[in-house]
Amino acid sequence: MDIQQNVLDLYTIVTETDIRGKITHANPQFLEISKYQLQEVLGQDHRILSSGFHPKSFFREMWETLSQGKVWTGEVRNRAKDGSIFWVRMVISPIAGPDGKIKRYLAIQRDVTKEKELQERVQEAELRYRELLNEVNLIAVGLDVSGEVRFMNAAAVRFFNHQPGSLIGKDWFSDVLPAKGSDVALQSFAQTLSSLRTSIPFEIQVDNGFAEQRTIRMKNTPFRDVHGDLAGVTVIGEDITEARRSELEIQRLKDQAEKRREELIGFISHELRSPVASILVGIDLLHRFSENGSMLDSSLTPQEVLERMKMYAEKILRVSRDFLEVSSRRSNGMSFSLKQTSLKAVLDRVCISFKEELGARPNIDLIREGSADSLEGMWDENRLEQVFSNIVSNAIKYSKPEGGPIRIRSEQRDGSALVSIHDSGIGIPQTELEQIFEPFVRAENVQGLAVEGFGLGLKIAKEIVAHHGGRIWAESRLGEGATFFVELPIIEKTEAAI
Repeated sequence: MDIQQNVLDLYTIVTETDIRGKITHANPQFLEISKYQLQEVLGQDHRILSSGFHPKSFFREMWETLSQGKVWTGEVRNRAKDGSIFWVRMVISPIAGPDGKIKRYLAIQRDVTKEKELQERVQEAELRYRELLNEVNLIAVGLDVSGEVRFMNAAAVRFFNHQPGSLIGKDWFSDVLPAKGSDVALQSFAQTLSSLRTSIPFEIQVDNGFAEQRTIRMKNTPFRDVHGDLAGVTVIGEDITEARRSELEIQRLKDQAEKRREELIGFISHELRSPVASILVGIDLLHRFSENGSMLDSSLTPQEVLERMKMYAEKILRVSRDFLEVSSRRSNGMSFSLKQTSLKAVLDRVCISFKEELGARPNIDLIREGSADSLEGMWDENRLEQVFSNIVSNAIKYSKPEGGPIRIRSEQRDGSALVSIHDSGIGIPQTELEQIFEPFVRAENVQGLAVEGFGLGLKIAKEIVAHHGGRIWAESRLGEGATFFVELPIIEKTEAAI
């Protein structure tokens, strides 16, 4: 028993009283915290420590519990002899004699002054925080860990157009937020509870109490109760509807202006790079001929080189003409000159233009198939050459290391000429077959390759084909090559200009 008493005296505050509540024993811990000497407290009751904080009913209920032989627990605010305040968490147990009647009371107490001071500071800070939230024009909502609304500031009440307090106790996600945005909000709420960190801001569309859909940027911050335990989440929301609309409009205008600028710059760069390079190769061959009297490793005659250089120069001239026309007139379209055109002649020119490039790639064969080469229509031969050249160029650029055939097939189908160009290259993801015809879009699987491109060629090809009243599309499986189809209506007229 002495050992137990020593342990209690060492780690807790202990007092004993008689049946009338007069102190008969007080351990050193009690004397230290109360600042009284032992002889000053013996024979006194605990009212000697009264701070006046608790109502009389508090102690009356305590004595009613003890008189029934039950243990009483509670927190008591006391005043020491020097006037300082201290709090104790107290357990009082009645001690009965052999006859079963209560003879005395044992009070075991623990100093919780620092804990209570911390609670008071937290409560004061929370009060100031709520007052601050009511003064700012931000939506602030306090949620408990189950997602029920425990607090809404004035701005939130105004936004949702509800009576103050009417949403308290409601489920934030099912009763307040719209179904479309509640999933995102609930996910952020759960992440905040699990990570105990402020969430990444997110945006949702919320219908306010005035039948308006508003864009709200929200973020969640965890908050703790006075004991330091997680109590819930504070949701801070900012109505950014007008700002977002302005940003979207500004961005739309910027994108539109940038798109026009990039289309012009990218178009001229895309269309000039290849022919200029070919002309430089031709000049080099002619330079060798002038020095050595032969073309050395080339099978072409000087006349053939000059003809090819002329063809590339004419292409540059056409592209430059279109560029200047678009730049000067700020035109949204391209000019076309339609005349009776042979499909065979167009495809022949395309194949010839790649002869030299394919000579350096012996593992790639350009193969012509089909029986519709003799078809003619009212087409712009230069523009069609531009279309087919772009498709063949892509087929070469995105071929596999081991190469493979590129098949150009032409046929007549339902009053139209159908040209298909099939390669055995790296292919195009199914999800991107339509997007590749948009400006500045390149398939995801080619972006890491060391292949130049602006994502303009197919967009230009699509516009050209559309001006002819035709259509262009692609079919592909990733890793199994791609097939591009160009369908052109056969219209017989002498000549037309668009």
